[in-house]
Amino acid sequence: MDLNVQRHGDCVVISLRPTACFYESRAEAAIEDLGKIAEELHRQTRLTTKGVMILQQGAADDRHVSWAQELTTTCLFNDLVHRIDTWRWLLSLIRNSPVPWVYAAASSCQGSAWELALSCQRRYWYSCQAMVGFPEIDAGAFPPGGVLESLNKRTGRTRERWQAQSVFRAPEALADGLLDFCSDAQDWMIRASNMFGDMLRVSPSSGVRELRRQRGRDDQVKVDQQSSRTAFEQIESVWRHERVGSATVPLAWDYCWQLIGERGRLKQAGDLGRLICLIASQHLLSSGYALWLRASLVATRGSELLPDSMQALPPVLIDLNTVAPPTAVMMRLLRASVPVILSASDSRDLMIALNLLFSRLERSIGLAKAYDLWEHQVTWYIGPSVPAIHPVLRWTIDDAFHVLIGQDEWRFLRIDGNAGSAAGGAMEWAEPSDQTLPSLVQSILSLTSDAVIHVKYRPKSLPASVHIRSLFFEEMLHVSRHADGDLSLIVSQLKAAGWGFAGDEDCWDRFLRMRLDAYRYDADATRLGERSIARGHWEMGGWKQAKGAAKRAGAMDTRWNTTALSQHMALFLGLLAELLASSQRVAQSEVADYLCKLALGMPITLGSPLTFLRQRGRRRVEHYAAVHWPRLPFTERITGIVDGTSV
Repeated sequence: MDLNVQRHGDCVVISLRPTACFYESRAEAAIEDLGKIAEELHRQTRLTTKGVMILQQGAADDRHVSWAQELTTTCLFNDLVHRIDTWRWLLSLIRNSPVPWVYAAASSCQGSAWELALSCQRRYWYSCQAMVGFPEIDAGAFPPGGVLESLNKRTGRTRERWQAQSVFRAPEALADGLLDFCSDAQDWMIRASNMFGDMLRVSPSSGVRELRRQRGRDDQVKVDQQSSRTAFEQIESVWRHERVGSATVPLAWDYCWQLIGERGRLKQAGDLGRLICLIASQHLLSSGYALWLRASLVATRGSELLPDSMQALPPVLIDLNTVAPPTAVMMRLLRASVPVILSASDSRDLMIALNLLFSRLERSIGLAKAYDLWEHQVTWYIGPSVPAIHPVLRWTIDDAFHVLIGQDEWRFLRIDGNAGSAAGGAMEWAEPSDQTLPSLVQSILSLTSDAVIHVKYRPKSLPASVHIRSLFFEEMLHVSRHADGDLSLIVSQLKAAGWGFAGDEDCWDRFLRMRLDAYRYDADATRLGERSIARGHWEMGGWKQAKGAAKRAGAMDTRWNTTALSQHMALFLGLLAELLASSQRVAQSEVADYLCKLALGMPITLGSPLTFLRQRGRRRVEHYAAVHWPRLPFTERITGIVDGTSV
C-alpha cells in the first residue's frame, strides 16, 4: 500500500495507491499513518489544518492474490479481528473529523477503499466509466468499517438498497447521492485540487462534526457477556427466519444487520462494532468467501482482461431479428448512458420485441425509472442492422453473443444463456491465442458480461462449457441406474444439494437441443475426452427423450442418497476440470476450475472442483475412479492430480 503525505499550506494532501486490501497485513503501515493524521486533528485545540484530500492513484479493489493467499495460509483470527477494529476506529475518526476530508479519484473504487471514500465528507470522481461499491456483498460479506451503519442512521433502507445492487457506475452513484461530483477529466488531480480549495473557501466546515474522539491505548476488542448472549440469540433468529436466496447457512450480511436492527438490546454501544469485527472476521476466513475471492480473481485476471478505464461507447444497434437481450444486460447499457437503437426487418416482430423489453424493464426497476431511461436513450426503426455505422449486438437462440463492427465479427458463448432472466454472467471466447480484442469490443463486453474466459482455439470443436456439460450429462445418465432410471429424481437431488445448472430440468432441456444442433453439423465432436457418445444419446434433443433413455438403461440394487450423489458428481466434475487443464484447452488450471464450476453450478459448500478433488486424498480418489471410470483417460493421472504435482 503506497501512501505519500504532503502538506500544502494549511491543507494535507495524501496520494494513495491501494495495492492491497485494507484488511491485509501489508496495509497496516498505511492505516497507522492515516490514523496518526486523523487522531492529531481530534487532539488539536486550535486547528492549523483546514482540510485533508486523498487522491486515489489507479484502481482500488480488494480482490488481490496476496489477500487470497494470506487468508488461507498465515492469517489468524485474532489478528484479523484487531485489524478490522483498527480500521473501524480510523473510519470513525474521519467521519467525525473537525475538518473536512475529500476523496478524489478517476478510476474504479471497490471494497475497503470504497469504505474509506464513503467515510470522507466529500467524494469527487473524474471518470464516468468507473465502478464503485461493495462486490463482496454478493458473497454474503458485510463491509465492517462502520460506513453502512452510519448511512442507515441518516437515510434508512440501506440494507435493501445495497443488497439490490452492490456495485454502481459513477453516474449512478452521483444520482443516488453517494458522490458529490462526477465528470470525465484528463488533468483530474489539478481539477480536484481546485475544487478542494473552492470548497474550503466557500464552506470550510461542510459536513464536519465538532465531537472530538479519543481512544485509550490499551483498548481491546472485548464484548460484554450480556451483549454476547444477545448477539447469539439474534444469530439464532437469523438462522430460523432470514435465510436469503440459495444460501444454505446464514451469512455475515444477515447477522450484522440483525445486530444493527436490535442494537438497543446490547449493554454497551461499543459492543456493536466489536461484534461486527468478530462476525466479519469469521466470514472472511470461511471457505465460502475464499471460494468467491478465487473465482473473482480468475474472472478478472485469469480471463481476457477488460480495461479499467474504457472508451466512451457510441450508440449501439441491437438486432431484434434473433433473440431479445437479457434484461440485466439491457439495464447495464441504459444505466451507463449508452444510446440504444433497436432494429428489426418486420414491423410486427419489432413491436412485439419493444413491448417485451419495456415490460421486463418495468418489472425490474419500476414504471417511472423504466419510462425515463426508455425516453432518453432508446430509439428504433424497421430495416436491416448496418454494422458499418454503429456496432451491432446480436443474441441468438444457441446462447451466442455476436459483436459486429464494420466487416469484422466476434462471437462469444454466454455460459448463463440468453434467457430474459439471465444475469450478465461470464462468456467463453474460443479464438486463436494470438488474436486480441479491440478496445471498443472490450468496452462493449465490460457492460454486457462479468468476465470473458479465453479458451484455446480448436477447429471443429465444441465450446469448453458445452464439452463439460456433455460429459457431465452422460455421467448423470449412467448413475440414474441407482435411482430406477428416474433422471428427474437425479436432477431434483442435485437441486436439493445446491447445484445450479445441473439441478434444473429446463436448463438441460435447452442445452440438449443446442447440443443436438452442434453434433448434427460436427460429427467429430461426439468423441469427448476420448469417450465416444452413442448416436442415440447425441440425437437427444430434449428432456423427454433423455428421461426415456435413462429408463431403458435399467436399474441397480444399490440406492444413492442425495449426499452420495452430490459428492459423486463433484468428484467427476473435478476430474473434468483436470482433463480440461491437462488437454491445454485453457491457459491455467485455475481457469479450468472456474469454468467447470460455472458451467454446472457446483454448490459453494463443496468448494471448487479441483479443491474438492484434492481434499478426497490420493488413494481414495484413485480407488474410486478406478471403480467408476476405469476407461477414462484421467484415471491414469489421478496420483499426480491429488498430490498437486502435475496439473
